[in-house]
Amino acid sequence: MGRVLVFVSACGGQGRTSAALAAAQSLSAGGSRVLLMDGCADGALTSMVADGSSMLYDFGDAARRFNSAPFLGGMSEDGAVCELDDACYPCEGFDFIPCPADDSGVGAQSICSLLEAARERYDWCILDAPHRSFSDTAYFCTEADVTVICTEAAEQKLTAAGKLRRLLAEEDERCRLVVTRYRSADVRGGRLCSLDHCIDTVGARLLGVIPEGDRPVIKAAADNIAARLCGRRVRLMKL
Repeated sequence: MGRVLVFVSACGGQGRTSAALAAAQSLSAGGSRVLLMDGCADGALTSMVADGSSMLYDFGDAARRFNSAPFLGGMSEDGAVCELDDACYPCEGFDFIPCPADDSGVGAQSICSLLEAARERYDWCILDAPHRSFSDTAYFCTEADVTVICTEAAEQKLTAAGKLRRLLAEEDERCRLVVTRYRSADVRGGRLCSLDHCIDTVGARLLGVIPEGDRPVIKAAADNIAARLCGRRVRLMKL
């Protein structure tokens, strides 16, 4: 039985999608079977990973398979439907489900059921969570082994992330914080908050930090996060 990671953020532009992709790459490089899912209709993750236009089925089609409404001939009253395996495409060492072209009929319950089915096939199932109400997000995060809240270290962003955290039912071990686009110089200059302040404001244990930087820096940060997810006792990367 695999583990489910759900990457969430209180608002857009917090590096959630990049963090989910980096985690998938690092975990798959370590030999794990990984499924990465783009639940966001904006398709940001899909554009980073693959040409979604060449993929017949998507996240919406796979999630609608778990609705209670009957379907026939690949269609339901809400739209196209497919089996989970039909929506999974090999890409960069892991399997990938592209963004929903149509997310009608894709409710929080169907997302939970999709995650439950996916964990039976993969070591790690990683969801770049769709933009929904906080209550919907809290509902489908109940299927996660770890909910990863991604936020920048700006005070306003941290406050919003803290509001989201308080709606999540997960205990501390299952709700973790990743601080993105961290710049030590801006912390020293008072333009960004310290890591201690980030942890206190959001109310979640720190899983990792992704500094602002080039690809090697981001990869090193993702490898550090992947090691911690796998239970290895490693220090945070030097910032």
